[in-house]
Amino acid sequence: MPQRYSPSPVNFSRVIILALGFGTITGWGMYALASRSAAEVESQLRGQVKHLHQMQMDLLTERQRTTTAVGDLEQLRSQVSKLRQ
Repeated sequence: MPQRYSPSPVNFSRVIILALGFGTITGWGMYALASRSAAEVESQLRGQVKHLHQMQMDLLTERQRTTTAVGDLEQLRSQVSKLRQ
């Protein structure tokens, strides 16, 4: 009489395979999410650095204008002083 194979209610190899598959899918999903988030943060930081650099250049330009204006003011004061004398 042939022996019949009766599947057990809980096949541990299937459970292990399913758990490993689920862990793998979850791991890759987390990796993709972290990579995307890192790329977004890097993009935002690059934008902030660009903005700060532009602000620095604007401030340096204003400083140069102020220095030039102070020099011009000193010349005008000198000329006014000479004219008064």
